[in-house]
Amino acid sequence: MMDDGCWDLGRERHDRKFLAAGPDLRVDTPKRIASIVINSVSHDARVLKEADSLAAAGYSVAVFGIQDNRCSAAKTVRDSGVVICRVNRNSLTLRFSAGLLRLRAVGCLAAGLAALLMLAFGMTERPSGVIGVGIFVAVPWILLSLLGFRRAARASAKADHLAASDVDDISAEDHVDRTVISPDGAVRPNARSGSSPPQPILATRGVAHATRHFTSQSHNAVQAVIARARKRVSKTLLNRAMVDLVLQYHPDAVHCHDLGALPVGWAVKKHLGGPLVYDSHELHDELSLISRFERWSTRVAQHYYSGKLDGFITVNDSIAQTMNERYPKLPPAVVVRNATKYVDGRVEYDGRLHRAAQLADHEKVLLYQGGFSRHRGLDVLVRAAPLLPDGWVLVMMGWGTMESQLRAIASAVDPNGRWIRFVPSAPQEELAHWTAGGSIGVIPYENVCLNHWFCTPNKLWEYPAAGVPILASPFPELRKVVETNDIGLLLSDPPTPQNIAQVVASVTDERLAQMQDNCHRFLRKDNWGVYEQRLVEFYDEMFGTKRSRKSMEMPKTETEVSLTRMSPTTETPQVGGESRGA
Repeated sequence: MMDDGCWDLGRERHDRKFLAAGPDLRVDTPKRIASIVINSVSHDARVLKEADSLAAAGYSVAVFGIQDNRCSAAKTVRDSGVVICRVNRNSLTLRFSAGLLRLRAVGCLAAGLAALLMLAFGMTERPSGVIGVGIFVAVPWILLSLLGFRRAARASAKADHLAASDVDDISAEDHVDRTVISPDGAVRPNARSGSSPPQPILATRGVAHATRHFTSQSHNAVQAVIARARKRVSKTLLNRAMVDLVLQYHPDAVHCHDLGALPVGWAVKKHLGGPLVYDSHELHDELSLISRFERWSTRVAQHYYSGKLDGFITVNDSIAQTMNERYPKLPPAVVVRNATKYVDGRVEYDGRLHRAAQLADHEKVLLYQGGFSRHRGLDVLVRAAPLLPDGWVLVMMGWGTMESQLRAIASAVDPNGRWIRFVPSAPQEELAHWTAGGSIGVIPYENVCLNHWFCTPNKLWEYPAAGVPILASPFPELRKVVETNDIGLLLSDPPTPQNIAQVVASVTDERLAQMQDNCHRFLRKDNWGVYEQRLVEFYDEMFGTKRSRKSMEMPKTETEVSLTRMSPTTETPQVGGESRGA
């Protein structure tokens, strides 16, 4: 860790210290951009595309993330010249634990020495019986202090080993969703796994049971408080480490991906100055899995940072307008969508998806690719598989916390494994070749929050990039892309297994071929090249850079219209009779 004095060092010293740790990052370019994201970067298509595009435009770009179970490399260099640096948060936690152990050991040693001093003074006045009592008090405290120092040394050594070897082999226990299937097909917690819900206390169970229940609940409450405190401390340590690493790079601008990166970016700006850019991938105060307190704290944080930003980027017009209305101090929004790169010609499918799913070449695939998370309609999708027409199979390609639950549902509704297959996620650079094996790609998100209602996930471009039409929920941004370009069909809201099967059954071979052709037309006019140009122009204007760049000969999309020209109203859904507006 760097102390406050180190933050005032000159640029050259920061450069030398940073470059000593890895590949040479010094490129003869006018400006440096530090991109910050709180993930391992390698699977974040948006972060990588933006970094590569800025590097191709002549900027020097370094991306700062964290090590996790999916990527433990401390430093990676991409073909574009972008360097990815990752902080090992496990080593930070171990160092903090070592510090606590040392503090406790010092306390034990102090108690032991105090007991010895009391013994020494006591021997001069009342020697009889005092020696035994003093030894009985002092020795255990001294032994505890030695044990504490030993444990602290081990924790510190392990932290040093992680930092030196760049291996993230210490991780929290996997959160496996242990479930069983009841005779009626419902998924319920497994009682033997220890995850069964607490049973009500009956008067006949007696005072002993009530006491045990109260003790258990109290223990759980204390553990929850401790867990939140540890999470907060871990986040503080991680932010401090990332600030130190970014300061060593000495950027001219900081690009923060999502709200979690803003504290780091703001700390860097306070020390170095330079523009601070907020790239919001989501509507963070409208996420589906946050509590009321988290929603409130998120809005407080975004109000706090909105007046400190020099630039604001987001993923679509609806989120841009909503953010602008809720946080008036935000700079004007620049919309950079999650589009994919355009490759001239169609993706040649080599059969890899069918081989991995053990399917015959003639079988049609209803494909879902992406994270297995709650509120994405994935349980409904899996239950729809047995209702699909003959010759169709559902392939779930991805990973996530719901995987065990989805597999349990699949085992219940398709015990012979006829209609459902699970395939691991594919590397980003190979994704189109895997996706090309799908006949229809599905986005069955549930209408549970405003963030879902306004979503434009990567899949909205990844499916068409592989020539795969889309089956999507009827949300405003999804509907606009699917219907305007005729690249797919819409589900009901909420989707049901019967609805999914009926829509798939309605697609004839001729209709499928027509939508596939439309996918290629859509990608020619709405691809990453459009938004790459917009991103580069945004930074050129911020830095006052003059460059002669040949304009891309592509029709303007709807997102070419600036935020100030957008319609003053945005379609707002109704859920349970309540408005979903800002």
